[in-house]
Amino acid sequence: MIRFILLILIALTSSNADDRAIEKCASSVVQIHIKHSTGESVGSGIILDTSGYIITNEHVIENADVITITLPNSYIKYTASLIGSDKDTDIALIKIDSKNLHPASIAKLLPTRGEKILTVGYPFHNHQSISRGIVSAVHVYGVDNVKYESYIEIDANVNHGNSGGALCNAKGELIGMNSASFKGFGFSIEIDKVLSIINVLKIKGKFQRNKLGISVEDSMSCKGTAVINVNKNSNSFKNGDCIIGLNNIQIDSAASLFHILGFYERGTELSFSIIRDEAELVILK
Repeated sequence: MIRFILLILIALTSSNADDRAIEKCASSVVQIHIKHSTGESVGSGIILDTSGYIITNEHVIENADVITITLPNSYIKYTASLIGSDKDTDIALIKIDSKNLHPASIAKLLPTRGEKILTVGYPFHNHQSISRGIVSAVHVYGVDNVKYESYIEIDANVNHGNSGGALCNAKGELIGMNSASFKGFGFSIEIDKVLSIINVLKIKGKFQRNKLGISVEDSMSCKGTAVINVNKNSNSFKNGDCIIGLNNIQIDSAASLFHILGFYERGTELSFSIIRDEAELVILK
C-alpha cells in the first residue's frame, strides 16, 4: 500500500512539474498578425523582456505594413514596431508598449540529444498550440533555410504558423526559436545564437559580420579546416594552418566555420584554435 501511494505521489509531482513547464513556456509566446501589400499572414513570437521586446523570424515580418501582437490568453491587440532584422539568419526584433508581459526564461545550457522538449506557437492561426518531442541533434546546418544556420533539430514538426515560436526544455526554459521544417523534423535556431544577433539589432538595427581575409577548404591532412589562401590584410594566419576551434566551439569542416562565423558581429574578438607545424596554437583576431 505504501509503495502504491508513493507511485501516485511521484506521478502527481511529475504531472505538476509538466504543467508548470508548459505554463512557463506558453506565457511568453505571442501571436503575430501581419498585413502587407499582398494580403495577411500569421506567425509567432517570444517575449524577451518586460520592456516589450519580442523576437521572431525575419520571414514572419518581412515586407510588413502593419504588425499586430496578441498576447496569450488575451484578446487585447498591440501594434508593434520593427527594431531590426537580419535576413541571413532569419532573425528579427520587434517591440510593443505593454506592461502586462511574461518574458521567457532563458536556459543557461543548450540541450543534448535525446532531451525532452516542448514547442509553443500558433500553427492553426486562431489558438496557441503545444507539441512535445525530443532533441534529435544540435548545431545543425545545411538545411539551406538561410545563409547562416545553427539549429536544434527536433522530432516535432514545425508548421508555418509556428515560425518564431518557442522551443523549451522540460523545465519550461527557452532553448531555441522555431524556424523551419524539413522531412517531418523541426528546426529551431539555438537561443544563444538568436541573442547574439538580437543584442546587436537592439542597439544598431542591423547586423554586420566579421571578414577574416582568408579562404578555407576541408583537408584530409588535419582534423579541422585548412587555410589555403591568406590575403595581405590578414597577418594572423598562414597558408597551411588547420583551424580546429573557434571560441571553444569545435570546427570540423569549412561549412561549420562558415556558419558559426555568421553569428559574430564585426569587431568581435575571436579566439581560433589552430594546428601549425604540428603544434596547437591560439590566435586572437
